[in-house]
Amino acid sequence: MSHQPFWFFFVEEPSMEAFLTELLRSRFPLVNYQMYSFQGKKDLLTKLPNRLQAFRIYSPPDYRIFILLDKDTDECRTLKEQAERMLKDAQILWEELGRIMQRAGHFKTGLRKIELAREMGKRIDPLRNRSLSFQRFYQVLLECSPEAG
Repeated sequence: MSHQPFWFFFVEEPSMEAFLTELLRSRFPLVNYQMYSFQGKKDLLTKLPNRLQAFRIYSPPDYRIFILLDKDTDECRTLKEQAERMLKDAQILWEELGRIMQRAGHFKTGLRKIELAREMGKRIDPLRNRSLSFQRFYQVLLECSPEAG
C-alpha cells in the first residue's frame, strides 16, 4: 500500500506559515502537511526539542521534517541594513508599499504581513525567484515530493 508523503514544517512566525501554506497548496497538492508556527527563533529553538521527541513515539510513514530559520548572522544583518538604506533612499518603506498597494486596489484596509505573505505564496514563481536560499529550499521540496518519484 502506497502512502502519501507527510511534511512537518517548523517556522519562526505566522507570516512564513501563511506563505508556505499557499505555496504548498499551489505547487505540491499531493502532499499532506502540518505547520508549527512559533513566536520567533528563540521560541522555536526552545520548544523544538520536545516537539521532535514526539516523533519518536508517533510519526506517519514517509514523513519529512523541515525547520525554517532566518540566518541572523552579522553578514545578513549588514545586507539587511544595506537593503533598508536602499529602500529608504528610494522612499519605499513598509507604509509606502502599503499605500502603493492600496492605490492599485489591493489591501484596502492596510498592508498586513500575513496577508501579504499569503498572497506572495499564491503568486510566486519559484523558477523566477532569485533568492539562493529559496531556490535551495524549493529544490529540496521538489526532491521530496511524490511527483519527483
